[in-house]
This record gives sequence, structure tokens and C-alpha cells, in this order.
Amino acid sequence: MTEPRQKLMETLGETGCYFLSIIRAAEKIIDRRIDAIEAFILCKNKGWVGSDCFVHSPELVISYLTLINWTMTKEDAKYKPKPGEIVIYRYERNTTLKTYGHFVLAGADGAVEYDPLGTSQTVMHGKMVSMRVFRRKA
Repeated sequence: MTEPRQKLMETLGETGCYFLSIIRAAEKIIDRRIDAIEAFILCKNKGWVGSDCFVHSPELVISYLTLINWTMTKEDAKYKPKPGEIVIYRYERNTTLKTYGHFVLAGADGAVEYDPLGTSQTVMHGKMVSMRVFRRKA
């Protein structure tokens, strides 16, 4: 690996919340830790994730990491998840100058189970505006 680790970590820290939420969901499924930097480089090289951490193909990322085929749909905040679905919430917080967005992994009970930032101001003071729902392919 010759990628500059500090730059990669900075990018993941600043804009990688969706990618890191997918990583955490995959870790729960396979019951082991995933090296997020190595996964980011691999997914970036495959074109599934941009160098800015924009996730172009979330279903391919989680399918690769879990060795299970998944689909993903974007749902509104009123969607009621079904058993077996993996749900990642998107929160938004509006300020005078900017709208902040942040993704977190939802638990089966609907609460935030994993926040890649730990305690996000966007989650604490914003509102959930949409969901990314992952379903196993039949």
C-alpha cells in the first residue's frame, strides 16, 4: 500500500460516514473487524466509492465485504423497516450558513446503533430525512 494513510484517514473522517456505516454493518454480519482503510482503497479502485468517499455502489461494497448479495434502495423517513433489512439513516442539520448531512447505522429497534463519529451534532440536533435500506437478494 503506497496510498498516503493520513490523507485517506482525513477523507474517511470528514466525508466517510456512509462508507463507514456500511463497513460496520458488514462487520456485524461477518462477526469480525474490517480494516476500513484497506476496504476504502479496494472499493475506490473498483469504482464503487469515489476518492471523496461518495459511495457510488453501496450494494457492491456490502456484497463484497460479506460475500452475500444485497440490493439497496433509498426510502423516506417514514419507511418502516422489515426484519432482516439493514438500515442506514441520513440525518440533516440546518444552520444559518450550511446544511450538514451525516449517516449512521440503525439498530433493529430503530435507534441509532452506530455513529461513525461517536456523537454527531447532526444526529443530536438534526432530523432523520431518509434511509438506505439493504436487503439480501433472493
